[in-house]
Amino acid sequence: LAKIYLENEDYTSVLSLYQNSNELTSTMLEQRADAENALGQFSNARASYMLALQSSTNQASRALINMKISDLEGEGLE
Repeated sequence: LAKIYLENEDYTSVLSLYQNSNELTSTMLEQRADAENALGQFSNARASYMLALQSSTNQASRALINMKISDLEGEGLE
């Protein structure tokens, strides 16, 4: 469901979907971070990406999350 919300640029629905979830997978955390990033909540997005990175065991996913974190850092400088 979160993927559909992200594709439709309904970022607040993504956040509300995961709002009351205590145990999120790395994919869920990454999706939450993508929504936070799109809404301009860069510090929240960075925290969510870091949690996703810590809980991910897939090297390809970890590489993608690292790239997203790097992009966030670049936005903060502009």
